[in-house]
Amino acid sequence: MIIGDSSALVALATMDRLDLLEKIFDKIYVPQAVYDEVTISYKP
Repeated sequence: MIIGDSSALVALATMDRLDLLEKIFDKIYVPQAVYDEVTISYKP
C-alpha cells in the first residue's frame, strides 16, 4: 500500500490505531513528502 496523503495517517494516529495498517497490509510505503508533513513538530 502507498500512502499518498497524510490524512489517513493523521486520522489513524489520532485514534491511536496505526497498528491497523500493519494488520491489513504486508508493506506500507510513505513518500518522503507525506512523512515530512506528518513529522513536523513546529507545524502551526
